[in-house]
Amino acid sequence: MRPRIELRSLGSLDLGAVTGWAFGRFAEVRPAVGRWELPRTDPDNIAGARVAVLENTLILWLDEYRPSVLITAEPFKPRNIGEAIAKFSLLGVVMAECWRRRIRCMVQPEQTVRKEMLGRGTGPTDQMKALSLAWAARQGIAVADDNEAEAAIMWRWARDELANQYLSRGG
Repeated sequence: MRPRIELRSLGSLDLGAVTGWAFGRFAEVRPAVGRWELPRTDPDNIAGARVAVLENTLILWLDEYRPSVLITAEPFKPRNIGEAIAKFSLLGVVMAECWRRRIRCMVQPEQTVRKEMLGRGTGPTDQMKALSLAWAARQGIAVADDNEAEAAIMWRWARDELANQYLSRGG
């Protein structure tokens, strides 16, 4: 039986060609944010290149930040098999690295998080990016792009959700 995971710190990832990340302690309300540029092209195997770079980068990030919980968005329905391979492979790498390190890994539908945090779950990409950036600005979280903003939104949603669960259990 695996030991119980304590809630000390939280990381979140917005997986994609540009992967946004956020990290902070549960006592904080504003995470640190950043992003990783994954390969956008490869003459032989773009999915393999993207997965390998994410894995190498994620390992270093997990070693540095050591989150006790990591959350990422459930992948949107892919349009083709190549996109499906890339999306689910990225998620698989995250889940495997979390398992190795005994980090609680959560996957949440992005529409649910957006609806609760932004007041709107879906919409045209440009509008959703603008809403995400505006939310981060209102929260005082300096982000470079929508990938960092989306990671910050996911982080804050998970932080609030997990804190509420902890308090409801009498913690």
